[in-house]
Amino acid sequence: MRVVGDCGSDGCGEPILCLGTRGTRGELGEGRWGGMLLGGAPWTVRTALNEAVRRGHLTVNPASVAKAPRLEEEEVEPYTVDEVHKLLDLANKTGHPARWVVSLALGLRQGEVLGLKWTDVDFELRVMTVHRNRLRPRYEHGCGNHCGRKPGYCPQKVNIRRETKDTKSRAGRRPIGNPEPLVQLLLQHRRAQERDRRAPQPEHRPPRVEDLLKAAGLRAGRLHDARHTAATVLLILGVPDTVVDAIMGWEPGKSARMRRRYQHLTNRVLTDAADKIGGLLWPLPEEPPAADRPWSQPGKRLARTHLSQAGLFELAVDTPRRLTFRRADLLLARWCRADRPDP
Repeated sequence: MRVVGDCGSDGCGEPILCLGTRGTRGELGEGRWGGMLLGGAPWTVRTALNEAVRRGHLTVNPASVAKAPRLEEEEVEPYTVDEVHKLLDLANKTGHPARWVVSLALGLRQGEVLGLKWTDVDFELRVMTVHRNRLRPRYEHGCGNHCGRKPGYCPQKVNIRRETKDTKSRAGRRPIGNPEPLVQLLLQHRRAQERDRRAPQPEHRPPRVEDLLKAAGLRAGRLHDARHTAATVLLILGVPDTVVDAIMGWEPGKSARMRRRYQHLTNRVLTDAADKIGGLLWPLPEEPPAADRPWSQPGKRLARTHLSQAGLFELAVDTPRRLTFRRADLLLARWCRADRPDP
Protein backbone atom coordinates (compact mmCIF):
# COMPACT_ATOMS: atom_id res chain seq x y z
CA MET A 1 0.00 0.00 0.00
CA ARG A 2 1.10 3.56 -0.62
CA VAL A 3 -0.67 4.72 2.54
CA VAL A 4 -1.11 3.01 5.89
CA GLY A 5 -3.46 3.67 8.76
CA ASP A 6 -6.99 5.03 8.92
CA CYS A 7 -6.83 8.15 6.75
CA GLY A 8 -10.51 9.02 6.59
CA SER A 9 -12.98 8.72 3.78
CA ASP A 10 -11.76 11.71 1.79
CA GLY A 11 -8.06 11.18 2.37
CA CYS A 12 -7.41 14.87 3.12
CA GLY A 13 -5.71 14.14 6.41
CA GLU A 14 -3.63 11.23 5.22
CA PRO A 15 0.14 11.40 4.89
CA ILE A 16 1.53 12.26 1.47
CA LEU A 17 4.41 9.81 1.87
CA CYS A 18 4.37 6.60 3.88
CA LEU A 19 6.81 3.76 4.15
CA GLY A 20 4.51 0.84 4.81
CA THR A 21 3.68 -1.16 7.89
CA ARG A 22 7.16 -2.51 8.51
CA GLY A 23 8.37 0.61 10.29
CA THR A 24 10.87 3.24 9.34
CA ARG A 25 14.11 1.78 10.61
CA GLY A 26 16.84 2.76 8.20
CA GLU A 27 14.46 4.83 6.06
CA LEU A 28 14.93 7.91 8.19
CA GLY A 29 18.66 7.42 7.83
CA GLU A 30 21.11 6.03 10.32
CA GLY A 31 23.10 9.27 10.19
CA ARG A 32 26.68 9.78 11.25
CA TRP A 33 26.17 9.03 14.89
CA GLY A 34 29.85 8.98 15.82
CA GLY A 35 30.37 12.69 15.35
CA MET A 36 26.98 13.55 16.82
CA LEU A 37 27.57 11.57 20.00
CA LEU A 38 31.09 12.90 20.42
CA GLY A 39 29.93 16.47 19.95
CA GLY A 40 26.85 16.13 22.16
CA ALA A 41 28.42 14.24 25.07
CA PRO A 42 30.17 17.27 26.69
CA TRP A 43 26.99 19.31 26.48
CA THR A 44 24.93 16.49 28.00
CA VAL A 45 27.37 16.02 30.90
CA ARG A 46 27.57 19.77 31.53
CA THR A 47 23.79 20.09 31.57
CA ALA A 48 23.36 17.14 33.92
CA LEU A 49 25.96 18.43 36.39
CA ASN A 50 24.44 21.92 36.30
CA GLU A 51 21.18 20.35 37.38
CA ALA A 52 23.05 18.55 40.19
CA VAL A 53 24.46 21.90 41.34
CA ARG A 54 21.00 23.46 41.23
CA ARG A 55 19.63 20.66 43.42
CA GLY A 56 22.47 21.00 45.92
CA HIS A 57 24.19 17.68 45.22
CA LEU A 58 27.34 19.48 44.00
CA THR A 59 28.85 22.85 44.81
CA VAL A 60 30.74 23.31 41.56
CA ASN A 61 30.22 21.86 38.11
CA PRO A 62 33.55 20.24 37.16
CA ALA A 63 32.48 20.00 33.51
CA SER A 64 32.32 23.79 33.24
CA VAL A 65 36.13 24.02 33.13
CA ALA A 66 36.60 21.00 30.85
CA LYS A 67 37.57 21.69 27.25
CA ALA A 68 35.43 19.88 24.73
CA PRO A 69 37.21 18.05 21.89
CA ARG A 70 37.37 19.85 18.61
CA LEU A 71 35.38 18.18 15.91
CA GLU A 72 36.49 18.20 12.31
CA GLU A 73 33.29 18.17 10.30
CA GLU A 74 33.41 16.17 7.13
CA GLU A 75 32.84 18.38 4.10
CA VAL A 76 29.73 17.33 2.23
CA GLU A 77 29.94 17.52 -1.54
CA PRO A 78 26.55 18.49 -2.96
CA TYR A 79 25.31 16.97 -6.16
CA THR A 80 25.62 19.09 -9.28
CA VAL A 81 22.66 20.33 -11.30
CA ASP A 82 23.30 17.68 -13.95
CA GLU A 83 23.39 14.97 -11.27
CA VAL A 84 20.13 16.27 -9.81
CA HIS A 85 18.57 16.00 -13.28
CA LYS A 86 19.65 12.34 -13.44
CA LEU A 87 18.19 11.66 -9.99
CA LEU A 88 14.89 13.35 -10.85
CA ASP A 89 14.58 11.41 -14.11
CA LEU A 90 15.28 8.14 -12.32
CA ALA A 91 12.97 9.01 -9.40
CA ASN A 92 10.07 9.50 -11.83
CA LYS A 93 10.45 5.86 -12.84
CA THR A 94 10.02 4.58 -9.27
CA GLY A 95 6.77 4.00 -7.45
CA HIS A 96 7.47 6.88 -5.03
CA PRO A 97 8.88 9.80 -7.04
CA ALA A 98 7.37 12.49 -4.81
CA ARG A 99 9.56 11.61 -1.85
CA TRP A 100 12.82 12.10 -3.72
CA VAL A 101 11.66 15.13 -5.70
CA VAL A 102 10.48 17.01 -2.59
CA SER A 103 13.81 16.37 -0.88
CA LEU A 104 15.91 17.46 -3.85
CA ALA A 105 13.82 20.46 -4.92
CA LEU A 106 12.83 21.95 -1.56
CA GLY A 107 15.53 20.69 0.79
CA LEU A 108 13.14 19.49 3.49
CA ARG A 109 14.48 17.37 6.32
CA GLN A 110 13.69 13.67 6.09
CA GLY A 111 11.26 13.78 9.01
CA GLU A 112 9.53 16.82 7.51
CA VAL A 113 9.02 15.08 4.17
CA LEU A 114 7.56 11.99 5.82
CA GLY A 115 5.35 14.10 8.09
CA LEU A 116 3.59 15.96 5.27
CA LYS A 117 -0.16 15.59 4.80
CA TRP A 118 -2.41 16.65 1.97
CA THR A 119 -3.91 19.35 4.16
CA ASP A 120 -0.46 20.99 4.18
CA VAL A 121 -0.52 21.58 0.40
CA ASP A 122 -2.42 24.44 -1.28
CA PHE A 123 -2.50 23.52 -4.95
CA GLU A 124 -4.04 26.82 -6.05
CA LEU A 125 -1.38 28.98 -4.40
CA ARG A 126 1.36 26.36 -5.00
CA VAL A 127 2.42 26.55 -1.36
CA MET A 128 3.39 23.71 0.97
CA THR A 129 3.37 24.39 4.73
CA VAL A 130 5.62 22.38 7.05
CA HIS A 131 4.01 21.72 10.44
CA ARG A 132 5.42 18.48 11.80
CA ASN A 133 8.17 15.86 11.77
CA ARG A 134 7.83 12.13 11.59
CA LEU A 135 9.66 10.61 14.54
CA ARG A 136 12.03 7.71 14.49
CA PRO A 137 10.19 4.74 16.03
CA ARG A 138 11.14 3.40 19.44
CA TYR A 139 10.32 -0.23 20.07
CA GLU A 140 9.72 -2.51 23.00
CA HIS A 141 9.56 -6.28 23.08
CA GLY A 142 6.16 -7.72 22.35
CA CYS A 143 7.28 -11.23 23.20
CA GLY A 144 8.19 -10.60 26.84
CA ASN A 145 11.91 -10.37 25.99
CA HIS A 146 12.05 -14.06 25.11
CA CYS A 147 13.35 -13.73 21.56
CA GLY A 148 16.92 -12.89 22.59
CA ARG A 149 17.12 -9.95 20.20
CA LYS A 150 17.15 -6.20 20.55
CA PRO A 151 13.70 -4.59 20.72
CA GLY A 152 14.00 -3.20 17.19
CA TYR A 153 14.52 -6.71 15.78
CA CYS A 154 11.89 -8.48 17.88
CA PRO A 155 9.38 -10.31 15.65
CA GLN A 156 6.58 -8.94 17.85
CA LYS A 157 8.02 -5.48 18.43
CA VAL A 158 5.70 -2.69 19.54
CA ASN A 159 6.24 0.96 18.69
CA ILE A 160 5.84 3.03 21.86
CA ARG A 161 6.45 6.44 20.26
CA ARG A 162 3.88 8.51 18.43
CA GLU A 163 4.32 8.88 14.69
CA THR A 164 4.61 12.65 14.34
CA LYS A 165 5.47 15.70 16.41
CA ASP A 166 5.24 19.43 15.74
CA THR A 167 8.41 21.15 14.62
CA LYS A 168 10.55 22.20 17.53
CA SER A 169 10.99 25.83 16.48
CA ARG A 170 8.98 28.62 14.90
CA ALA A 171 11.39 28.71 11.98
CA GLY A 172 10.59 25.06 11.26
CA ARG A 173 6.90 25.90 10.77
CA ARG A 174 7.13 27.57 7.40
CA PRO A 175 5.42 27.89 4.02
CA ILE A 176 7.42 26.95 0.93
CA GLY A 177 6.55 27.77 -2.65
CA ASN A 178 6.34 24.81 -5.01
CA PRO A 179 7.51 24.78 -8.64
CA GLU A 180 4.77 23.95 -11.12
CA PRO A 181 6.32 20.56 -12.11
CA LEU A 182 6.34 19.54 -8.43
CA VAL A 183 2.67 20.53 -8.07
CA GLN A 184 1.77 18.33 -11.04
CA LEU A 185 3.79 15.46 -9.57
CA LEU A 186 1.97 15.77 -6.24
CA LEU A 187 -1.40 15.77 -8.02
CA GLN A 188 -0.38 12.62 -9.87
CA HIS A 189 0.75 11.05 -6.59
CA ARG A 190 -2.57 11.92 -4.96
CA ARG A 191 -4.55 10.31 -7.77
CA ALA A 192 -2.44 7.16 -7.33
CA GLN A 193 -3.29 7.12 -3.62
CA GLU A 194 -6.98 7.44 -4.39
CA ARG A 195 -6.78 4.48 -6.76
CA ASP A 196 -5.01 2.42 -4.10
CA ARG A 197 -7.68 3.34 -1.56
CA ARG A 198 -10.41 2.02 -3.84
CA ALA A 199 -8.46 -1.06 -4.94
CA PRO A 200 -5.66 -1.87 -2.45
CA GLN A 201 -2.44 -3.11 -3.99
CA PRO A 202 0.26 -5.29 -2.41
CA GLU A 203 2.59 -3.29 -0.21
CA HIS A 204 5.84 -2.17 -1.81
CA ARG A 205 8.55 -0.12 -0.22
CA PRO A 206 10.40 2.67 -2.01
CA PRO A 207 13.98 2.03 -3.09
CA ARG A 208 16.73 3.05 -0.75
CA VAL A 209 18.72 6.14 -1.55
CA GLU A 210 21.80 3.95 -2.01
CA ASP A 211 20.03 1.97 -4.72
CA LEU A 212 18.79 5.14 -6.42
CA LEU A 213 22.27 6.68 -6.53
CA LYS A 214 23.81 3.46 -7.79
CA ALA A 215 21.24 3.13 -10.56
CA ALA A 216 21.93 6.73 -11.63
CA GLY A 217 25.68 6.05 -11.72
CA LEU A 218 26.44 8.62 -9.01
CA ARG A 219 28.69 8.49 -5.99
CA ALA A 220 27.39 7.11 -2.70
CA GLY A 221 25.71 9.56 -0.39
CA ARG A 222 22.98 10.10 2.18
CA LEU A 223 19.43 11.28 1.69
CA HIS A 224 20.31 14.25 3.90
CA ASP A 225 22.82 15.33 1.25
CA ALA A 226 19.79 16.43 -0.78
CA ARG A 227 19.35 19.21 1.79
CA HIS A 228 22.92 20.39 1.13
CA THR A 229 22.20 20.24 -2.60
CA ALA A 230 18.99 22.29 -2.32
CA ALA A 231 20.72 24.97 -0.23
CA THR A 232 23.58 25.16 -2.73
CA VAL A 233 21.13 25.51 -5.62
CA LEU A 234 19.62 28.53 -3.84
CA LEU A 235 23.13 29.97 -3.61
CA ILE A 236 23.69 29.41 -7.34
CA LEU A 237 20.40 31.14 -8.13
CA GLY A 238 21.38 34.14 -6.00
CA VAL A 239 18.36 33.87 -3.69
CA PRO A 240 18.59 36.42 -0.82
CA ASP A 241 19.70 35.06 2.55
CA THR A 242 16.41 35.96 4.22
CA VAL A 243 14.47 33.86 1.71
CA VAL A 244 16.98 31.01 2.00
CA ASP A 245 16.57 30.96 5.79
CA ALA A 246 12.78 30.85 5.45
CA ILE A 247 12.84 28.01 2.92
CA MET A 248 15.34 25.91 4.83
CA GLY A 249 13.74 26.56 8.23
CA TRP A 250 16.74 28.14 9.98
CA GLU A 251 16.35 30.36 13.00
CA PRO A 252 17.67 33.94 12.66
CA GLY A 253 20.33 33.54 15.33
CA LYS A 254 21.75 30.40 13.76
CA SER A 255 21.14 31.08 10.09
CA ALA A 256 24.63 32.38 9.25
CA ARG A 257 26.28 29.27 10.70
CA MET A 258 23.80 27.00 8.93
CA ARG A 259 24.40 28.70 5.60
CA ARG A 260 28.14 28.14 6.00
CA ARG A 261 27.45 24.50 6.67
CA TYR A 262 24.92 23.75 3.95
CA GLN A 263 25.77 26.14 1.12
CA HIS A 264 28.91 25.07 -0.70
CA LEU A 265 31.05 27.09 -3.09
CA THR A 266 30.81 25.00 -6.22
CA ASN A 267 32.70 25.67 -9.44
CA ARG A 268 29.61 27.27 -10.91
CA VAL A 269 29.33 29.74 -8.02
CA LEU A 270 33.01 30.65 -8.30
CA THR A 271 32.78 31.03 -12.08
CA ASP A 272 29.77 33.33 -11.83
CA ALA A 273 31.60 35.47 -9.29
CA ALA A 274 34.68 35.60 -11.54
CA ASP A 275 32.55 36.70 -14.52
CA LYS A 276 31.06 39.54 -12.48
CA ILE A 277 34.52 40.68 -11.40
CA GLY A 278 35.74 40.53 -14.98
CA GLY A 279 32.78 42.53 -16.22
CA LEU A 280 33.47 45.23 -13.65
CA LEU A 281 37.25 45.50 -14.06
CA TRP A 282 37.42 44.78 -17.80
CA PRO A 283 34.23 46.27 -19.26
CA LEU A 284 33.23 45.75 -22.87
CA PRO A 285 34.14 48.47 -25.41
CA GLU A 286 31.71 51.35 -25.46
CA GLU A 287 29.31 51.64 -28.37
CA PRO A 288 29.93 54.41 -30.95
CA PRO A 289 27.93 57.64 -30.61
CA ALA A 290 24.50 57.69 -32.13
CA ALA A 291 25.61 60.02 -34.95
CA ASP A 292 28.20 57.49 -36.11
CA ARG A 293 25.74 54.65 -36.43
CA PRO A 294 24.75 54.00 -40.04
CA TRP A 295 21.09 53.45 -39.31
CA SER A 296 20.79 56.75 -37.44
CA GLN A 297 22.10 58.93 -40.31
CA PRO A 298 19.58 60.77 -42.51
CA GLY A 299 18.92 59.13 -45.83
CA LYS A 300 20.28 55.75 -44.71
CA ARG A 301 17.61 53.17 -45.28
CA LEU A 302 17.96 49.43 -45.40
CA ALA A 303 15.94 47.45 -47.86
CA ARG A 304 14.45 44.07 -47.03
CA THR A 305 17.13 41.46 -47.48
CA HIS A 306 18.38 38.14 -46.19
CA LEU A 307 21.58 37.70 -44.20
CA SER A 308 23.21 34.33 -43.84
CA GLN A 309 24.97 34.59 -40.48
CA ALA A 310 24.73 31.50 -38.28
CA GLY A 311 21.50 30.70 -40.12
CA LEU A 312 18.98 32.64 -42.21
CA PHE A 313 17.87 35.98 -40.79
CA GLU A 314 15.37 38.31 -42.44
CA LEU A 315 16.25 41.95 -41.76
CA ALA A 316 13.92 44.89 -42.35
CA VAL A 317 14.80 48.35 -41.03
CA ASP A 318 12.59 51.12 -42.29
CA THR A 319 12.85 53.54 -39.36
CA PRO A 320 15.91 54.80 -37.47
CA ARG A 321 16.04 52.74 -34.29
CA ARG A 322 18.59 50.70 -32.39
CA LEU A 323 18.55 46.96 -32.91
CA THR A 324 19.04 44.83 -29.84
CA PHE A 325 20.39 41.59 -31.30
CA ARG A 326 24.06 40.74 -31.15
CA ARG A 327 26.51 42.00 -33.82
CA ALA A 328 24.03 44.54 -35.18
CA ASP A 329 26.75 47.16 -35.65
CA LEU A 330 28.86 44.82 -37.77
CA LEU A 331 26.02 43.61 -39.95
CA LEU A 332 24.48 47.00 -40.58
CA ALA A 333 27.81 48.66 -41.35
CA ARG A 334 28.48 45.93 -43.86
CA TRP A 335 25.21 46.47 -45.69
CA CYS A 336 25.30 50.27 -45.61
CA ARG A 337 28.50 50.56 -47.63
CA ALA A 338 28.33 52.16 -51.05
CA ASP A 339 29.52 48.98 -52.77
CA ARG A 340 26.95 46.69 -51.11
CA PRO A 341 25.28 44.27 -53.53
CA ASP A 342 21.71 44.77 -54.61
CA PRO A 343 19.19 42.70 -52.67
